[in-house]
Amino acid sequence: MSSALQKTQPGSNDPILTFGASTVFIGRNGGKFPYGNSVLVQGSEEAVIIDPSKSLKSHVDQLPKIDRILLSHCHQDHVAGVHQFPEASCHAHEKEVYAIQSMDGICELHGVPADERAEFESDVVKHFSFTPRLDTVGYKDGDIFDLGGGVTIEVIYTPGHTHGHSCLLVRGEHRKDDLLFLADIELSGFGPYYGGVNSSLEQFDQSLDLVRSIDVPWFCTFHHLGVLDKEAFLKRSAQYQGMIGYREKKLLDYMATPRTIDQAVQHRIIYRKSDVGASNDRSEHWMLTQHVARMLKSEQLKEVEPGFYQAC
Repeated sequence: MSSALQKTQPGSNDPILTFGASTVFIGRNGGKFPYGNSVLVQGSEEAVIIDPSKSLKSHVDQLPKIDRILLSHCHQDHVAGVHQFPEASCHAHEKEVYAIQSMDGICELHGVPADERAEFESDVVKHFSFTPRLDTVGYKDGDIFDLGGGVTIEVIYTPGHTHGHSCLLVRGEHRKDDLLFLADIELSGFGPYYGGVNSSLEQFDQSLDLVRSIDVPWFCTFHHLGVLDKEAFLKRSAQYQGMIGYREKKLLDYMATPRTIDQAVQHRIIYRKSDVGASNDRSEHWMLTQHVARMLKSEQLKEVEPGFYQAC
């Protein structure tokens, strides 16, 4: 990796990676949730922070004046540092602006049930410093932010994780430093997450095809891996996308005899059996519901009686 590697400050273990106009602040614990990897992009006229994470507070003194905040989407861990830049303009995809503008909005985006709302509200304020931004401006696919000096950030709309999820393509003076911020296309061993109320398996699959077609030398995830070169990205993204097919094979094997989606949820096709809890049950149910719908359409599954599905 040809980037410059520095330390955040004496005694810190969180590295800073520099790629031309882009500076990647690797989050605590390697960017594992609830932390994440944030990106500073500097042009001759503006400085932009992408997805200010919980970890970014330890770097605030090292940052220039931030003119804009760009949010890939509005999940709690991606907006945790927004409050640190009250003077900067805030931008999110037009489909998710509502989620950063109010507590009601972020609860809606996360699909929080009424009986869990009080706990969620407390958590999102206490642990993620949620601060509503009524002034948030919506962007859309293809929008370009010109930071001056040949530095631009282009919005690449990649729904699936959420309905407004977007990647951000940073281009500078030298093509060798161009970087695509993948946000929560995180390339983890778990595989794609499309278990939210506004997630989509079909859109996630299409978004993965799209990002794999983009020719840049560097790719950056918000969680876990951080920065990968193109070769590593293509290998890892193929494995990541392959988890979709792996899950469908497991589901087909389980439904060799007629089963319901609820039975499959309890059996655990996507999560581990040790991953218990109502939230994981909801996510697994929604992901499996989408898989079943897709596999009925492709005639891999058939509904043998109401609510019971069997492999064809």
